[in-house]
Amino acid sequence: YLAIYSGSTIRDALIGLSSDFGQYLSSSPFHPHRQQASTSYIGGLSVVAVRHDICRKLQGYAYGRGIRREVLRQYCTEVEYINAGRYWYSLGFKNDKGGYEIRSHSFKGCSAPKSITSVGVPRACPYLVFEGFFDFLSAVQLGWFRPEVNNAVILNSTSMIEEGIAALRCATRIVCFLDNDASGKASFQRIADVYPAAEDYSFSFLPAKDLNERLTYLMNNSKIRG
Repeated sequence: YLAIYSGSTIRDALIGLSSDFGQYLSSSPFHPHRQQASTSYIGGLSVVAVRHDICRKLQGYAYGRGIRREVLRQYCTEVEYINAGRYWYSLGFKNDKGGYEIRSHSFKGCSAPKSITSVGVPRACPYLVFEGFFDFLSAVQLGWFRPEVNNAVILNSTSMIEEGIAALRCATRIVCFLDNDASGKASFQRIADVYPAAEDYSFSFLPAKDLNERLTYLMNNSKIRG
């Protein structure tokens, strides 16, 4: 069983959820303390601390992209970093090697080392594949990803495709939610070259470029927003 609403559109899935449709997800424990992170660099960016208590401004940024607090706290942190000699803070999404994807209203970047993010221990089960972490969070928000049923692989960049392919070795089914662009299509084709039964689900969020773009549009243009 794959946690996707078979035979329904994203709008159908959204309408079928309550105005508080993030509440059913079990949140990870909330730890309002500061964790020191190993210093990481990419292009002069240095991560200096990681916090589990995400500030309201960053929560608002995520909510503007359709992601509720319960989902955000389960998979993301607040990252403090130095860039161009100044301190900043943004959302952080940790990868398998300890680096972070870093996002805010005004910044999109990452810290070294760059890698994929695997959600779930390797096991024989369906795997969902995403290009960016906001697409993954969107799938969690929609109930399409459920950790008791699926594992997930987030590429964090199509340049990580080979690493992503290696992480799919235990999959009993591979469902890809990669972007509706040339890079996304090429990445899916590369996965299908290795795993011919892999499924391309990019049609599920057409005409949007990616799943989060579609979720954001529907959330902003419907009355189901809580």
